[in-house]
Amino acid sequence: MRERQSTIELPAGLSTRVVVSICFAAFVWVIWSAQSLPAAFNPADVGPSRLPILAASLGLLCSALIFVHAGRLSEPVQIDRPLNVLAGALTILAYVLAMPRVGFYPASLVAVVLLMLAGGHRRIVTLVGFALGFCAFIYLGFELVLGVHFP
Repeated sequence: MRERQSTIELPAGLSTRVVVSICFAAFVWVIWSAQSLPAAFNPADVGPSRLPILAASLGLLCSALIFVHAGRLSEPVQIDRPLNVLAGALTILAYVLAMPRVGFYPASLVAVVLLMLAGGHRRIVTLVGFALGFCAFIYLGFELVLGVHFP
């Protein structure tokens, strides 16, 4: 039988504000990065930078609201399986860093499997099925239907 990992308790207001601050910085980075995307080919088109800027702006607004209201939280935040949470966060970071080097689809295949392992899934059929299904959905929905190509 496996040994159960411990639970970490953190003060709700402080931990929420730390996470929201990290998200806020990420949204600012997305807006800054999107500024360097090329302009639209057609003046009637929105161009590739509009969606990331809009989504990140909405994220900034939500982050600011959550940050302000975080002081109202009184119950401590409990993180079960903190090593799994850390593994998931590191997997996402590695995914973002690996994608430009190895390509979207190979990085996604590995990242989906690792994220599911961090989430506690162990059945090989499920792991492979979800990874392949995710990539197939992206390819069919975006590449073939919408004509949006991934690196």
